[in-house]
Amino acid sequence: MTADDRQYPDEKEMQILRDDDFIDLEQRYAMHVLLMIHRYPGCLKADIADLSDPVHNTKYSRVQYLITKGYVRYMNVNGKQTKKLQLTEKGKRIAECVEQMHSILREYD
Repeated sequence: MTADDRQYPDEKEMQILRDDDFIDLEQRYAMHVLLMIHRYPGCLKADIADLSDPVHNTKYSRVQYLITKGYVRYMNVNGKQTKKLQLTEKGKRIAECVEQMHSILREYD
């Protein structure tokens, strides 16, 4: 294969690779938190900290980031906001795609 034969990403594909939200999710390790909320809907911030690492402030800031970006919200029960977390539709779609990636990777282990 010569350099001329290589397929390079077009501008639209390059934009996806540069997408700030995707990079933020990855660099902030927020993807892990997103998956935890996907797998355990209704969990609390403390549950996420307990299930992962002992540095609670880091996990709390990741949850807050996900809320701010519109991936996660607090559950409402009888019209009242609770401390339980759930994914928004946007968060669910992303989590489902990541779960698919995990599934594909496990196929090749």
